[in-house]
Amino acid sequence: MSAATRWTNIFDRGNGWLTGDPISGPMAENFGPGVENIQVELRSSLGRIFTHRPYWSLKATGVEVAAAAGTPPRSHIGVLRDAVDLGRKLEPSQPAPTSSAGR
Repeated sequence: MSAATRWTNIFDRGNGWLTGDPISGPMAENFGPGVENIQVELRSSLGRIFTHRPYWSLKATGVEVAAAAGTPPRSHIGVLRDAVDLGRKLEPSQPAPTSSAGR
């Protein structure tokens, strides 16, 4: 059994093995329309050299490469927070449905 999946793929395309994240890349072409590709450009203390590790780093700097029309580019941390929905507002708890006794 399988379910529909939404995947936010965040990647830092560089120049082969020298810059960017050589392990990452766009995936929608391979895995279909359930994948949203978001390209960021990261810089760590080493600059743009092998940026596979600093996606969650607050010490790194990064920016969204192609922001949606009419919106400013997000930081790499902003992209990650949106992808995992860290800013969501929880809905008020709803009472559990009750079952009718004696059925």
